[in-house]
Amino acid sequence: MGMYSIQNRSFPEKGMDETKKTVIREGSFIAVVVAFLSAIMELIFLLIGEWDYTVLLGNLVGAAVAITNFFLMEITICKSVGMDPAYVKKKFTRSYMLRLILMAACAILVVLLPCFNSIAGLIPLLFPSIGAVIRPFLRRIMGDETQIESEQKQNDVDE
Repeated sequence: MGMYSIQNRSFPEKGMDETKKTVIREGSFIAVVVAFLSAIMELIFLLIGEWDYTVLLGNLVGAAVAITNFFLMEITICKSVGMDPAYVKKKFTRSYMLRLILMAACAILVVLLPCFNSIAGLIPLLFPSIGAVIRPFLRRIMGDETQIESEQKQNDVDE
């Protein structure tokens, strides 16, 4: 079995593949949720008669930054698997600060530049949080096999 090494830390290839699959699955889910909620927001702006190109541009920038922020967080998690907890804490703090700066820069950009609708640029930054909240409910409704398998494994361990 092959081994990957990150920062002089090694972990099995199989575990890394599972982590990558999880990152892709969860990140894709968040991207779909952001796209869906962005479309609903565009429709609302259209229905209330406030839609123009600035709404679309603001929404695109906000959604892109929100999805990027989530993926960067997941990449940090993926790279932290099997590492020293003290190092992981530093890595997460640094990642959080950089992602926070990215989000703040986006917020400042969409508020200051007239080519963006401020509200349409800021609201999508909240969409990944909504996706994270609804994900467990959707798993129960849809019967997500990966969730069911992990619960069965946990029950086997507990017995």
